[in-house]
Amino acid sequence: MKTICKNFVSATLCFLILSPVQAFAEDLKYSISLTNIATVYTDGLRGPVQSITSYTKSANPNRQDIPPQKTSYREYDQAGLLQYHIKYELGRAKTYFSYTDGKLSEIGEFDNLSESRKPILKYQYFKPSKDTELVNVVLVSPLGDLQNIVSRQYAKMQNGLLIEKGIIDSTGSPFEIYSYEYLPENKTKITITTLQYKATTIETYTADKTYRMIEKFGMGRMKDPFHEGHIEKFSYDDHLNLVESEVQGYRNNKPNIHDKNIKTYEIFSVDDYGNWTKRKLKSLYEYEMQEFRYYK
Repeated sequence: MKTICKNFVSATLCFLILSPVQAFAEDLKYSISLTNIATVYTDGLRGPVQSITSYTKSANPNRQDIPPQKTSYREYDQAGLLQYHIKYELGRAKTYFSYTDGKLSEIGEFDNLSESRKPILKYQYFKPSKDTELVNVVLVSPLGDLQNIVSRQYAKMQNGLLIEKGIIDSTGSPFEIYSYEYLPENKTKITITTLQYKATTIETYTADKTYRMIEKFGMGRMKDPFHEGHIEKFSYDDHLNLVESEVQGYRNNKPNIHDKNIKTYEIFSVDDYGNWTKRKLKSLYEYEMQEFRYYK
């Protein structure tokens, strides 16, 4: 596997291949199916969004001659499902993520010379029964042929809701399990269990009616003698745009005064739908900008 990564996979995608859980996490992060409200939203969208192009630009008044730097591009279908996502990073090939019906179907990068897409991972979905889905993550060779399977995954549904996802090892047994529990007041509890290392972490997400994150609770390994964990809270303006996040660390079930971080966003402009178009994290000297296209 190290040889494969060295020959043709960028550092980002190499990490995805060496750690199938990370590829799986991309699916969780970018899928916006309403049956999977455990997906983290800290900055939800309003209106019939067709595409978003994101940029960063220096906030230094002496560097305003430097053009904005593109950071990402996203496309959505008319149902609001993410279809296509490109990440731009300085010094690296552009990475893309393709989706079908809201599900991750392909990860790859762009050829620097021809700008053509080079698939590296493909996701194959199978439904052996109504409530169970199997996923094979397959490596793609430089010639475009499908090679070995680098990860096997599964998802289980109940009454139309996702109740479990996981990674399957070579024997067919799950070693990474994401369990979903749907609670009152739009609260969803995710329990992440890593059987391979006999470690269990618990994360609890609380979302509002628009699936924007209100609170996130994370606890370290269950056998951790210090019982370390953290609570992250999110605040929004009248347009429901993120304006502040606060992370408080805990140790032995008490707040750790040395582990607290507050991030405050200043919103400079919003569009007619209320989506922010320019903001700045106050601790950074850099603007973030979003350019929207909407369906008519």
